[in-house]
Amino acid sequence: MRSDTAYHVRLENGSVVIMAGDTQKNYLHQITKENYISKHYPRVSLTFRVHKTDLEK
Repeated sequence: MRSDTAYHVRLENGSVVIMAGDTQKNYLHQITKENYISKHYPRVSLTFRVHKTDLEK
């Protein structure tokens, strides 16, 4: 899926975005660098993954 439509979502401090299903595959996502924030506060990025171990072969 390719689209030139851009959506900008501003998240408040402490917000969480859950990208489930095909979201990772279908959407380009990034965090915009903000000069004030990056100069005064470190950026923290967390990734949580679920690994399925009971898949049939």
